[in-house]
Amino acid sequence: MSDFAGPKVCAKCGVEKERDEFYADRRRENGLQAVCKECGSVYRAANAERIVAQRKEHYQANAERLREEKRRWSQDPCNKAKIRARNVANADKISAQRSQHYRENSDVIKARSAAWNNEHRDQVREKNRRWRQEHPEETVAYNSKRRALKWGNPGVCSGEQVADRVYTWGNRCWMCGGPADTIDHVKPFSKGGPNWPCNVRPACYHCNATKSSKWPYPTASFRDEPLCLPS
Repeated sequence: MSDFAGPKVCAKCGVEKERDEFYADRRRENGLQAVCKECGSVYRAANAERIVAQRKEHYQANAERLREEKRRWSQDPCNKAKIRARNVANADKISAQRSQHYRENSDVIKARSAAWNNEHRDQVREKNRRWRQEHPEETVAYNSKRRALKWGNPGVCSGEQVADRVYTWGNRCWMCGGPADTIDHVKPFSKGGPNWPCNVRPACYHCNATKSSKWPYPTASFRDEPLCLPS
């Protein structure tokens, strides 16, 4: 019987099986591994630790070459499409794997990230500067969240919600009605103000600086609306 068509005999268990019971192996002449999937699974389960150690040793010895091969492979347009399709089909599984990997290696990952950032400070600063310019609402949301956590205040306001509040007020300062170029938390964080969208309004730099952390602030909005916030 030909090795290139029809059933194939497993080199481990000696049982003749269909070709789909064997994993592909382009290095072999018949295109299939010598042992069947079942025998291979049993072997891998019995030698899991040794296999992991061998793979790690091989990667460490050939890290640069393997990374370059992976980079070239992933840059191929056909392979990019395969990667995207695989990621979409296994999104939940990939997310769970990444989360587990981070939990198990958080110290190593943080140290590696900090070392890379220290070596490329100018590049990191420029990247962050561009991101802040391109995403002003998300920048405000991030900074507000950080400050609210510092003060121990409740509330979450996303970048989309910040943009919605600016649109609601016509991109005008809520105090004087002039063009707004900053975001104000009407009840300041230092006075217990929340980070909910209802406490966020656009303001001009002059009014925001004049108001500062005063509370209660003795003014209504330019729309003559009272400040409907917790005292």
